[in-house]
Amino acid sequence: MDYEVRGSPRLLSVNGRYVLRLGSNGRVKTSDHLAYGWASDKYYYESQGSRQVLNSSGSTDETMIWGEKFGRQYGAYQCFFVGTKQEYAAQMARNPCP
Repeated sequence: MDYEVRGSPRLLSVNGRYVLRLGSNGRVKTSDHLAYGWASDKYYYESQGSRQVLNSSGSTDETMIWGEKFGRQYGAYQCFFVGTKQEYAAQMARNPCP
């Protein structure tokens, strides 16, 4: 996610939660500022009206959120990978998060 991008839409908030619609490149750009502080993030995958919780803790076969990073290296950003541990390792070998 790239934050503070001029001309980009604000993040959609539904019932106090952000809803991200990822493009085929897996990126989201928003004009919102990156929020800092404590949070309890929950991740879901939704397709055709069905919603599935994505495990973001630990390092098990059920974990689907990997390598979460925040920073301001090239502008404000948040980066994480959605997929299996093997898919994450392969992606990081090709194109690591900043």
